[in-house]
Amino acid sequence: MANSPSLSLLGGNKPPKDPAPPKKTNSPKGGGSSSSKSAGKNPVADPYVELLLKLQHTSAMQLQEEQQLNIEQHHTDHERIARLCNLGSKFTLIHDVWTTKGNHHAFMGISVAYVSDDWTFHISHLGLKYIASNHKGKLLAISFANVLSKSGLTNKITQTTDSRSNNFTMASEVDRLITKKTGIDPNLSENHIRCYCHKIALILNAGLQSLKLSTEEFIPSKEEILGFAPGLSPIAEESEEIEPTNHFVQEDVVLDEEHNPQATNNDEDNNEDDSPGQNTVGSILEKVDFIIQQITSSAAKRSEYDTWCRILVHDGPSLIAGYGICWNIKFRSREAGLQARRVISKLIENECDRQEREGGKNYYSNVDITQSEWDMVNKLNEILKEFYFLTKSMEGDHSSGALLVSKYLDIKDVIKRKSHNTSEPEFKKMLQTMKKKTDKYLEEALGCDAILVATVLNPSFRLSIFKMWFPTHYGYTLDLITNLFTTPKAEIATTATSKEPTPPVKKRPGPEVVDYFPDNTVEATTPDELSVYLGGKYKLPTDEADQLLGWWKDHCQEFPILALLARDYLACSATSASVERCFSAAADTCGHDRGSLVAKNN
Repeated sequence: MANSPSLSLLGGNKPPKDPAPPKKTNSPKGGGSSSSKSAGKNPVADPYVELLLKLQHTSAMQLQEEQQLNIEQHHTDHERIARLCNLGSKFTLIHDVWTTKGNHHAFMGISVAYVSDDWTFHISHLGLKYIASNHKGKLLAISFANVLSKSGLTNKITQTTDSRSNNFTMASEVDRLITKKTGIDPNLSENHIRCYCHKIALILNAGLQSLKLSTEEFIPSKEEILGFAPGLSPIAEESEEIEPTNHFVQEDVVLDEEHNPQATNNDEDNNEDDSPGQNTVGSILEKVDFIIQQITSSAAKRSEYDTWCRILVHDGPSLIAGYGICWNIKFRSREAGLQARRVISKLIENECDRQEREGGKNYYSNVDITQSEWDMVNKLNEILKEFYFLTKSMEGDHSSGALLVSKYLDIKDVIKRKSHNTSEPEFKKMLQTMKKKTDKYLEEALGCDAILVATVLNPSFRLSIFKMWFPTHYGYTLDLITNLFTTPKAEIATTATSKEPTPPVKKRPGPEVVDYFPDNTVEATTPDELSVYLGGKYKLPTDEADQLLGWWKDHCQEFPILALLARDYLACSATSASVERCFSAAADTCGHDRGSLVAKNN
């Protein structure tokens, strides 16, 4: 009882009505119960106990919800794996590796693409694995093979990846690991589809690299503006196929011709050297990129830009800085700058006026962009715009493997058309470089059997596309589709003959029954299913080539054996964009204070 008043005062509650100390009398028998009752009604302890109980209850509920979500997720994953295992067709693996910025943590995303019974193309997420070790091809293969083996998914035909060569190493290692463990060779290394969107990026980067300034710097160096700020290229992943990065400021050291790998290029157009005073496309692009980056990197300049957009009634896209090596980001950056050229000119004019009044350094380093230079940017963007839409046309969840060869032909057509229409020698040189890259990657695509079969099974192309454009591949592709067609046909015939015949019903003796349509006569008059298909029956217009699954849904009964092959091979995906969307969704879970998806150490 002696402690009760002090506890009450510490709690900040009202003092008791009788502040006088209690009389010291002997407590009656059972007085301890009075003390315990008083303690049980302690106005200080009760709120804290209640808060503690609430926190414990909330924590328990959150843990229970998390456990329930894990159970539901496990159940969903189990159903998805079971559905994939029970598919009546094969599927394509799509995978890619994402490296976090600022460290070497990596994640491998794996998806599967398949065609369902109702001829609908589906992409299903299979796994997102954290790669703690060095992400070389052989080490990536371990995680990849484990996911497939545990899921029991070894019935596949192709894989689709980006352009990194460590994916090639990984494919061979996955073949070895799965063959050793299951006895089934997935043969991923022979059925390897290189991502079309990544290839377009490499084609364009090679062309844009030929426009780079090869003489003295036109723009002040980074050190002069920002102090020491080294330019870093992306981390190469085991002999990754890297095109030279297109920095907006040229390196300080100019290599001699005999040491410069680009100077020793065998292009016939490389004899055209840029003079220091020449107004090249490369110098114009560097100026435009520099001005845009100066505006977007300053809050004050962004505010000034927004103000003049309202004054000059410009409602185009917002400016974005074209940093990095992504050509599509630079394209969008320069396109936005082109549309806002009047606003940008006004900002440059305002800065010159300020410098005349107040002195000091010019924020834009006295760089100006003339109308003729903006016209040059517009000409380049008109070329790049074609490739931008080609890339967009192949993204999304649809059967794109059967379109890959035709899309490379579209690239060649664009290059040919633009080369004919342009009068700028630098653009002609750029397009010539891009043509060589396109030819190389087209040959890669034609070297993949899965792509050849998928192209034949596109009713818009069949074998005619090879006869017209690739006659050297015609015979091989015909043999390939014939062998694939013969195998399931023989299996179906074997299944039919292996059935036990039904005992004949005994009939009374009578006149002999004559069969006027014996089986061999029917076979002789019935054209072969493959021949009918390759002959062009039910033609699908070329401009509707992406509607191929709808065609097969309508005609699968007439071509039953080919329909089995079509469900397998039309699951081929020509891009790894679906896995990159998975990475983007995973990156959204990182807060502003997170540099990666690695768990925090509190």
